[in-house]
Amino acid sequence: MGNAPKQLSDVTLVVLGHGSTSAPDAATAVFAHADTIKKRHSFAAVHPAFLRQLPLARDVIEPLSGEIVIVPHLAADGYIAKDVVPRELDLDGGLTERQGKRIYYTEPVGTHPGLADIAAAAIEDVLKHNALTPDRTAVVVVGHGTERDPASGEATRRLADAIFGRHAVAESVATLLEISPLVDDWRTLTSATAVIILPFLFSAGFHGRDDIPARLGLPPIHAIDGPAAGPFEIADRTLYLCPPVGTLPAVADVIVARAQQAIV
Repeated sequence: MGNAPKQLSDVTLVVLGHGSTSAPDAATAVFAHADTIKKRHSFAAVHPAFLRQLPLARDVIEPLSGEIVIVPHLAADGYIAKDVVPRELDLDGGLTERQGKRIYYTEPVGTHPGLADIAAAAIEDVLKHNALTPDRTAVVVVGHGTERDPASGEATRRLADAIFGRHAVAESVATLLEISPLVDDWRTLTSATAVIILPFLFSAGFHGRDDIPARLGLPPIHAIDGPAAGPFEIADRTLYLCPPVGTLPAVADVIVARAQQAIV
């Protein structure tokens, strides 16, 4: 990118989340990842920012100067990443120069290849901690999905395929919250007796805490400790519910990798 900086220490990192005024948990992961990265002292500064709650991204970016890299903590390169963020932050694609700023806008965290490794490691933890037989266990990946843009559904299917390619599980099935195949139909989508549910979400907000558990037939999950919540017995099935992928600590490394890709 021409005169791009060569050192992270010359760059201010903005970790951009969607956020929610009605679900405080939607911000937790962004704050946690930003804090983890800040403690490494690799960047000139690190700021969490949001589209729909404080601190608002526009207000965070406005007083900054110099080299800035915005990494969207989002699952897919869909409507929010491609349309909403550039429109609301006045960005011109991957590089915007204005008012003493050079702003690099990266691809979403969820489309980075390293995310599949993080998800696969989470599944491996559940298998090992619960002594599950892989070829008798299914993985159900739950993405958001929307009729507005196919990107979320496609990203969810890619992640399910990647997990299947890394583990000898019986099945790895992609399901969605808003469009078919719905997570509500998980019983008909796999016949395995042990089922690991992996939310391909980037916060532990409403969907992760209340919506997905309810649609699986579980009570609300207000905190997930360890590799997964469970086991939960539902009819003749045993379920394990993983934390949302975007909340896993290793995602901080993917955020840094996105920033590094943007500035070289």
